Amino acid sequence: MGYVVVNQTRFEGVKEAMQLATEQPEPLESKFTPSYGMVLNLLQKHSLSETKSLLQRSFAEYLAKSELGPEQQAITEVITAITRIDLELAAVNEYQLKEYAKLTETLKEERRILSLLEVQAQQAQKQEIAGLLTPALPLGSILHLYGKNIKKSIPGQGSPNPNLS
Repeated sequence: MGYVVVNQTRFEGVKEAMQLATEQPEPLESKFTPSYGMVLNLLQKHSLSETKSLLQRSFAEYLAKSELGPEQQAITEVITAITRIDLELAAVNEYQLKEYAKLTETLKEERRILSLLEVQAQQAQKQEIAGLLTPALPLGSILHLYGKNIKKSIPGQGSPNPNLS
């Protein structure tokens, strides 16, 4: 909080004073920047702790601390979260981590093998169907297959399955 004294001059009068009193105040910004010379002058007249105290009570220091408030709160929250995670991880022992890694690798390998087996099964099924159809149908015969597992092709573009066309 502060007080303002307005002196009426020939350039400023009651109207300008009313305008100052009714408007929102402008933000107060500190232009205080301590120099080496200023600190040395303070140290000549005051002790080190008194000089530190004087500089820490400046308006510039107040503004710096008030701007850092939200950042300090965010840092505190992150440190709390990290500590909580560390405590949770402390309960997990090294054997469990190794076992988990081993199971993950096993699952990855089994998925790879399953994919290979699915491809082989499709190829075997295609060969079996082609083997059954080739002797029964003369070359150039038109064949129509339908069912929920049969991919349909657009007429004139060929079959989606090159082994059955």
